[in-house]
Amino acid sequence: MTSVLRGAVHVARIEVLDRTSGVLAGLGAVVLCAFLALQTVTLFVARGDVLLPATFVVRLETTFAFLVPLAATVLSAATVVAERETGTVRLLLSVPYERRAVLAGKLAGRAAVAVGVAVVGVAIALAGATAFGPLSVPTVVVFAALTVWLALAFVAVSVATSVVADSTRSALGNALAFVAVSTVLGPLCVNYLVFLGATERVRRSIQMLFPTSAYGELLSVTLAPSANADPMVTAVACASVGFWLVVPVAYAVSRFDRTAI
Repeated sequence: MTSVLRGAVHVARIEVLDRTSGVLAGLGAVVLCAFLALQTVTLFVARGDVLLPATFVVRLETTFAFLVPLAATVLSAATVVAERETGTVRLLLSVPYERRAVLAGKLAGRAAVAVGVAVVGVAIALAGATAFGPLSVPTVVVFAALTVWLALAFVAVSVATSVVADSTRSALGNALAFVAVSTVLGPLCVNYLVFLGATERVRRSIQMLFPTSAYGELLSVTLAPSANADPMVTAVACASVGFWLVVPVAYAVSRFDRTAI
C-alpha cells in the first residue's frame, strides 16, 4: 500500500505541475470569472434591491453548471490516452509503479487542478454575493461543496473516457459530448416525456440522473427552498452525487487494469 500511495503522489505531482494543464486551468479560471463578473453586475443592476445573497448564488447555477464541467473536461480528457500515444505511461509503469497508482495519481492531479478552477469561481461568486447582503455559513459551505463535487464528477467521467479512447481526439470528443448531453441535450429531451404521459415527478427524477441537473436541484433545495420541492426528486439528486463520483472511477480502474499499454 505504501508503494501504491508513493506512486500515486508522484504521478499526481507531475499532473499538477504540468505546464499545459496550468495554462488550461488559467484560461478556464479567467473565462469563469469574466462570466461571473458580468452576471453579478447584471443581477445587481436589475434586482439589487430585493435579491438575497443565497438567491443570487442560485441564480449563478447555469453558469457554473456549464463552465465548471467544461473546464474539468478539457483539463482531464486526454490525461491517459495522450501519454499512451507518446509512450510516457510506459515509463511510469517501468519505474515501477502499479497501474492503479498511476491512474490514482492522474485522477488526483487533474482533480486538484479542476477543483482549483472551481474554487476560484466560487470565491468570485461569493464575493459578488456580498453586494446583496451578508453571507451565511451554510450558503458558503453548500455552494462550495456542490461545486467541487460537480468538478470532481466531470473529472472522473473524462478520465474514464480517456482510459478507453483510441486517440486524444476521440477522448476529448466523447467527453465534450457528455458535457453537451448532461447540460443541454439530455434535460431537454427528458422534457418531452411529458407528452408521452410521464408525470412531472418522473420527468424531474429522470433529469436528476444528469450531474448538472442534480447540482442545480440541490443548490435550489438547500439555498432557496420552495414549497414545491419534491422529496423523491431530491433523493434521486443525492443518489446522483454518489453515482457520478464512484461509478466512473470504478470503471476507469477496471478498464485500465486490462488495457494494453
